[in-house]
This record gives sequence, C-alpha cells and structure tokens, in this order.
Amino acid sequence: MQATRLDTVLAGRPALRPGEVVTVVAAVGGELAGMHAARQVHGAVAPAAIVLDAACRPRLGSPAARRTAFAFADGDGDGDADADVRALARLGLELLGPYPPQRLVEVLQEAHAGGVDAKALVVKVLTACRPEPVRVGSAVGGGELAPAPAPGGVVPRPVRAPAWHRVVLGRRGLGAVVVVLVVAVVVVLGWVDAGRSGPVADRPPSPVPSAHGDVPPRWHDTLTGLDRRRAVAFATADAAALRTVYVPGSAALAADLHVLRSYRRLGVRVQGLRLRIGEVRTVTASTSHAVLTVTDQLRPYRVVDRDGGVRHQPGRGDRTWQVTLDRVADQWRIASIRRHR
Repeated sequence: MQATRLDTVLAGRPALRPGEVVTVVAAVGGELAGMHAARQVHGAVAPAAIVLDAACRPRLGSPAARRTAFAFADGDGDGDADADVRALARLGLELLGPYPPQRLVEVLQEAHAGGVDAKALVVKVLTACRPEPVRVGSAVGGGELAPAPAPGGVVPRPVRAPAWHRVVLGRRGLGAVVVVLVVAVVVVLGWVDAGRSGPVADRPPSPVPSAHGDVPPRWHDTLTGLDRRRAVAFATADAAALRTVYVPGSAALAADLHVLRSYRRLGVRVQGLRLRIGEVRTVTASTSHAVLTVTDQLRPYRVVDRDGGVRHQPGRGDRTWQVTLDRVADQWRIASIRRHR
C-alpha cells in the first residue's frame, strides 16, 4: 500500500484500538525525542502531520505540515519541546475509543499535563499497553472495518470490528475523531489537569488572612458542594450547570465543557461521578481568593450509552491537587487545578 496520512485513515475510523494508539504515540514520540535531543521542535504534532508508510508504520511529517495540521483549540500544537509532547499526548487521548486501559489513559493524561519528555512518554506507553499495527480501512455498514483496496482494485472481505469499536463506527470525518473520548480521559481521573505548569512542589501552608468579623469558609464543604454540582452536570449533560462550578473563562471550565459536549454527541452519560474529599490544607486565602492542597479519591462510577447499556468503571486511590478558588457572584468557584507532588 502507499503511504497514507493519519487524518485520512481517521476519516473512516473514528477511533483506534488502544494498541494502535500506543504504536502511534511510541513511534512519533521516538522521533520527537531525537528532534528534541538535537535542540529542534516540530510544533505541529497532529493527524495531518503523521504518515503511515507502506508497512503501516507511523512517521512524523515535516514541520511544514503546520499549515494543514489540525489546530487544537487550546494551542497545544505550537511551542517548545514540552508543547510537542503535550500535543502528542492529547492526540493519543483523543484517538482512544470507549473503555481503554486505565493505565494508558493515566500515562497520556500525565504527559498532557506537562513535564514529561518524549523519551519518557515512549517508555511509559509501551509499558502501559501492548502495541499493535495500525489498521488502514474505512467504516462500512454493520460496524465492520473494510480494509484498504488490494492491488488491482480487489477489496478483501470486511473484517468484523470489535464491539467497543462498533459503538462509534459510522461517524465520518476528523471532527468525529476528536470527540471519541472515554470518561476516564479527562474528568474521572479526579479533577481536570487544567494548568499549564507541571506538578506543584510541596510548600508549607501560610496563615489565612481574613477580614475582621468574617467566618472562614469550611473548605471541605465548599469542595464537596462543587463536586456534587459537577456530578449532576455530567449525569444530565447540562453545560449550564457545569458553568456554575468554575470561574468563567478558566481553562478548567473549557476542559470540562469539551468533554461534556463530546459525551453529548456520543449519547453517553456518566452517573455517580463523585470524589471523596479527604484532607484539605490552606496554602493562602483571602475573602475572594484561596489556594488549597486537596487529597481526594475517585469513587466507582457508571457509563451509560445511548441504548441504555451500562459499563461500571473502577475508582482510584488518593491523589493530591492544588486547587485555586475565586469568589464569583458571592460563590466560590474553581479557577484552576494542578497535580500536587
């Protein structure tokens, strides 16, 4: 077969199998590692910049592909070496179909948050999931995958796609690709990794200033209330309700809205998306702004598809975050969230 761009492949395949995603991320990540070692950056890591050669091996195209590359809304496609890795990790997340291995999701999520170099990303994805060759074909009726035409125009018999793939087959174009996300990709690993910076280093808590006569808020109750509203928003696919959780215009809000709209287009609902808030420590606080260190656990939850099928998903153990809250219209809302180391 001739070389084929990944975005062309994806026009007929709204998602890749987890092993195929590993193959793409590992191959492209290896090339990025070489470029970064030579003090070069690509700056346009996207489906249009990745080519499958005659053996279906992913190769990173020229940085000139920037002119036609898919532009991520948050600008992850531009910038330095760290931006290259974040863009590749985000691409990997967006190519996953429903119910991928949780370890693979966590590895890609960590890289997208920043602070992971290309070489480390390659090692981590290869240990998270077994790679497999990328299949080139297009979706046909009944959820089958039609292989690319053989020489002479003969089309081999369609191969039955796995059940998880049939959920999303039939959607066409790159626009469908970027919305095929499993719940675990962004939201259910805990809070959204909305910050641009890497994990926050430990620092001692500071005294909490407050105006004379003010009663300091109970941060545990505040966070539990925000989490409850967020859970209702995802269970009902209500974007307006989700906006009451975050500071308007914040990256955290944009990330959660992106995921919520993706699920709405797929007909997916998330039930029981709740955190168990543990220790909350105040770093700094005033009457309108607070920075907290929060440890939480994700409870088990359910994913319900458009036909009423239910998939039970496990929770996760303790994870610690730096949560910034701002007071908006006399209510505390989330301004940003970053992993805390």
